[in-house]
Amino acid sequence: MARLWLVLPAAVLCALSGCSNEDVVARCGDYEITVDDLRFEVTKLGPSYRFDGSLEARMKLVENLCARYILTEEAAALGFAEEAEQAKLDAERTAVGEAYGKWKIEKAVRVPRISSLKWRKKLDRRLNIKDIVFRARGLAEEAVRAIQDGAAYDDLEKMYAGDEGVAFNDIGWKAWRDIDRGLTKHLFPLEVGQFSSIVSLSDGYHLFYLADAAELGVKDEVLYLRARKFDRWMKEERARRKNERELVRRYDFRPDAAGVDAALEAFAKAFAGERPPEDLLERSVATFKGGRVSVADLFSFYFDSPPESRFYPGDAYSIIKAAWNLALPDIHVMAGYDMRLDNLYEVKWAGRKARQDYLVPQVEDHFRSAIEVTDADIEQYYRDRKEDLVTPTRYRARRILLETQDEVARVIKELEAGADFASLAERYSHDSYTAAKGGDLGSMTYGIVAAYDSVIDGLRQGEVSRPFETSAGIEILKLEELSGGEQLSFEEALPLIEGFIRNQTANEMLADLVKRKKQDLGFAIDEDLLAAVWLPEPGWKQKAAKKVEAEREGG
Repeated sequence: MARLWLVLPAAVLCALSGCSNEDVVARCGDYEITVDDLRFEVTKLGPSYRFDGSLEARMKLVENLCARYILTEEAAALGFAEEAEQAKLDAERTAVGEAYGKWKIEKAVRVPRISSLKWRKKLDRRLNIKDIVFRARGLAEEAVRAIQDGAAYDDLEKMYAGDEGVAFNDIGWKAWRDIDRGLTKHLFPLEVGQFSSIVSLSDGYHLFYLADAAELGVKDEVLYLRARKFDRWMKEERARRKNERELVRRYDFRPDAAGVDAALEAFAKAFAGERPPEDLLERSVATFKGGRVSVADLFSFYFDSPPESRFYPGDAYSIIKAAWNLALPDIHVMAGYDMRLDNLYEVKWAGRKARQDYLVPQVEDHFRSAIEVTDADIEQYYRDRKEDLVTPTRYRARRILLETQDEVARVIKELEAGADFASLAERYSHDSYTAAKGGDLGSMTYGIVAAYDSVIDGLRQGEVSRPFETSAGIEILKLEELSGGEQLSFEEALPLIEGFIRNQTANEMLADLVKRKKQDLGFAIDEDLLAAVWLPEPGWKQKAAKKVEAEREGG
């Protein structure tokens, strides 16, 4: 009986909407678009796709889905199916692993509203942080023992002043929003005069020291939102660690001592300018059920990563940690398949989309390569479209990213009083990367960020935009420079025109192909069902709505 009550609300919802999830909205031969398909596709639409929920927008989405299906099947018939199947399998594996990680965290983490109160006092602080970097874990552990015996920061400076393997950094004053998220858990418990535990980062082993702290005086509702976010993150971290310990046992992750030594030797040779021998690269650093991590895998992982995110390859602990990070995605995939998460709709959708994303460009290239473009075609195109052949429009802008309407009001008030935009970005923007540069976004090409294009269109150089919402939060832009749009000569436009003609002609041929296939396959839309069915908001709009709701709760 209890199970019946769990199912009843969903059944009632479908009855009220006049449809079931399996009702077919459109058919094209054997291809069917169900209510479930349509709802899931809507949630995946990005901000650049204009979807307002109207019947016209729904019809356009269904027709686009059908066109992609037709082009996919045409590409498969041309002989591209085998590679596409591999792309589909890879996407499904990735989706299964991601679904497992997400499922474990969501099931483990619940954040009551009241529990966030305990973090407020600490989050209303600026921290004066000092950092000691040790190139070997043994040195760091020696320093920890000295601290336990009563050594202070100045004592450690004297102890290691002449040691090239130890560096002392004065990070300075930092607000919580400017501190790297990965370091938050180490710095948060500290009181003034305390050291953190050993933190392993890409450049060695760190001990952070809290030299001083001061109150920011942030408004209570902002503190509440930050505390709630921090509370959830802390619970997620604990859940993630617990899950990783379970996975180590379940999939028998075992470091190989000889393989770890081989990795250390191989990295030492590489940094000395020697090429490590193949037998060294083939050694297993760690094994687990269903796979292994070799020294060669670690080399690829290290040298393919950006310098700032590379692991430290100088001791066994870092090597084992890197091997686990390499093995974890594969272990997540195995755990996901063991839980039968491959039956989730989102996993099947990811595989289907990957297949389409591979095949549709193949059929486009096939048609494009068959088109002949003559000199007369190029000259005629230049005469007809000369005014459109201009250099790309580029702009340089600054932005301030905000979270709440109170922050927006404060920034607007200071801008109207004549405050410098760059200074306000440094003080208030929640994008710490651009805030450090006065909000500078750098030089951007028009059309790259759709959310900015319409805002930039309405600004003159030096002007500041009105606040506008994006998936990241509430933003304010200042247009610093605008360039481009100059007329191209025939010689300058020549390399572009042939591609434009090929694309235009290929698009016309593909549109004609889709039209003919629709007629042959009997494409039909149930317009009454399509108009009546409930569809969710696109995912980016749902995120924006949740942010507004969180602001309302905080107020």
